[in-house]
Order: sequence, then structure tokens, then C-alpha cells
Amino acid sequence: MDTETALITIKKTLGRILAGAVKFSNIILFILLFLFAGILVGIILIDRYVTDSFFTGQIINILIENKLAVWLFSPAQWLIKHSIANMLGFLLICTVLLLLKSFFKRVVYKKQRGTWRVIIASFANLLVNFAILIILFVVFVNIIVAGYVTNTYDSIVSGDGGKYEYADMVNQIEMHLNDTKAAASLALGKLMFDVNYSRDIPENLSDDEYRELALELCALIELKGSVDNAEEHYFRNNFSRAPKTLSGMIETITSSEDNKFGWKLMPPDQSLLHMYGPDGEYNLKFISSDGYFEAVYNRAGELLTEENDPVNMGTFNYADPVSAPGKHSVYDVLPYFVWNNTEEVLRMYSDGMGEPQDYYANEDAQERYNRYRAFSEN
Repeated sequence: MDTETALITIKKTLGRILAGAVKFSNIILFILLFLFAGILVGIILIDRYVTDSFFTGQIINILIENKLAVWLFSPAQWLIKHSIANMLGFLLICTVLLLLKSFFKRVVYKKQRGTWRVIIASFANLLVNFAILIILFVVFVNIIVAGYVTNTYDSIVSGDGGKYEYADMVNQIEMHLNDTKAAASLALGKLMFDVNYSRDIPENLSDDEYRELALELCALIELKGSVDNAEEHYFRNNFSRAPKTLSGMIETITSSEDNKFGWKLMPPDQSLLHMYGPDGEYNLKFISSDGYFEAVYNRAGELLTEENDPVNMGTFNYADPVSAPGKHSVYDVLPYFVWNNTEEVLRMYSDGMGEPQDYYANEDAQERYNRYRAFSEN
């Protein structure tokens, strides 16, 4: 047998082996598809009609024991928040992979055997099958973890007696997730849900309750150790209890009883990021005594907000700029440069925000600042 004949024989043999492997993997894939579908339907039914699912509980325990629950926590949370987009994405990926399978199948069975093209196509078909199995497994496990996360939400909400002690949730959740950051992320998600979808929070809270809620928010951010996305960053805009007008702020500062937040006027060199646009150098920035709350007023004495000036508005700080400048840089300054104050501002200044107005070149703005500083100090 010459070398060319031997090579052809090897190609044909390898092609038959790979073609057989493709058929076998197709059968396995078909079986696992039905198995996964059956298990998921079973989990949904059990979770719907049975209080505690032994099967789901055992899987969660395995994940926790092997420290895998933490790694699956973030995608599971994303699955909860974006279930429709996630399912559509999953279906799109599977559709593309199945179309690839169809193409490779035509190549394998309709083209001449014993060529490198057949071998490569068969090998690619195997890889596609493997990719589909991996996707199925990831989605399968994430659905279980997502169900666990949802159940944890429900159990804590129903057992908290109406109190908004989110930091206490961390200890409860950490017993299951075995990770402080993941537990803090879950508690933060609950706090954000309550504020975004409840009319009672935070509008109807007293000043003391409001500050307590804000401090719990900061505690959760510190436990997490980072602001991970735009949603967490923009959430700070829900926290502002400053007077609506500059005159109201001055009255609050001069009244020891009303100034529960300890408002004080900031020097101009610490207010430059709030001086963009026409008359921006006239803007006055106030900050609470604990460093968390900010308020900025324009030349007309109006409190700047998302609605009237999202560029220069004051924002809630997740860390005190004075006592914790390092954390302030990580939790507040860095997210600001990544996402800005709002999505609208991010789109407006995608090519750069330009320079703030020159306060020190405007004597009238300086006189105005000195006048209000005197008011606030009396």
C-alpha cells in the first residue's frame, strides 16, 4: 500500500469515526434536551405547588459547598431582571447553533466522504453540539439559582415585619450564599426595588428614617465594595431632601431645629464640577455635615435636579468625601466619570463635556458667593 492510498484510508476511517460521533452526540443532545425540559417543568411545578423543593435544595447545597453559588449569583440576578431579553438571547444563540448544525449535516452526508472537508465539518458539528450542551447547562443552573434568589427575596420580605433594615438582611442571606458581597448585592437589590416601586419610600419617611435608610444604602455599597453598573450609580438620584429654593436652604441653615442634615455651603474650588453651562459660575453647592447629601442652586435660586439641570445637579454620595476620600473616589467619583449624573447627560456629552465656567474670572459671582456665605454663617 503506497503512502497516498494509506492517507486516503486514514481520512475515510477518521471521517467515519467522526460521523458516528456526530450521530451519537445528536442522540445524546436530543435525550438531554428532553431531560432538561422535563426537569425544568418539574422544578417550576414543584416551586409553584410545594413549599420546599428537596431537589432544588440539594442542588443549591452542592453549589454552596463547592463555593459555586457566588459565581452564579450575578448571572442569576441578571436573569431575574432581564428574563425576556435573556430568553430571547438564549433562543437566538440556539437558533444560530442549530442552523450551523444543519449546514454541517448537509456537508457531512451529501458531500463526498474521505476528504478533509468532511472531517473538519464533522469536528465542527461536535463542537456545536458541545456548545449547545454548555448553554443548556448554564441556563439550567441559572434558573435554579434565580429561583433560589427570588425565594430568598420573598422569605426576607415576608419576615421583616415591615422594617427596612437592609443591612440585617446581609447576615441572613450570607448564611446561604456564603459570600458577603453577593449577600450585600441581594439586599441592595431589595432596597432598590422598594424605593423604585413603593410610594411610601422614601417620600413618607421622617427625616431621621430617611437618613437611616440612606446610611443603610451606603453600608450595603461598602459591603459590596464597588458600584457595578449604571443602575446602581443612577439610583443615588433618589436621595435628596434639600429645600427647593436657595432662600429655603438659608432659612434651614440659620435654624438649628430645622437643619437636621447639617447643611453647609461649600467653597468654590470644591464646586467646579457643578458650574457648567451659562451662568454656571453662579451655582452654589451645599453639602450635609456627614458628607452624603448634596444640593446645588442656580443663579435664580432654584434647586437643580434631573429635570431642570442634570449636568450640575447635586448627587448623593455613597461615601463621605472628607472622612473617606478613597472610598469616595471608588464609589462616587469613578462612577461619575463612567456614567455621569444621568443617561441623558451621558448621551449629551459623549464627546466630552468641555470646561466649567471660570468662577474666579467673574467678580459678580464671587460677590454673590461671599454674600450667601455670610448668610449661612450667621
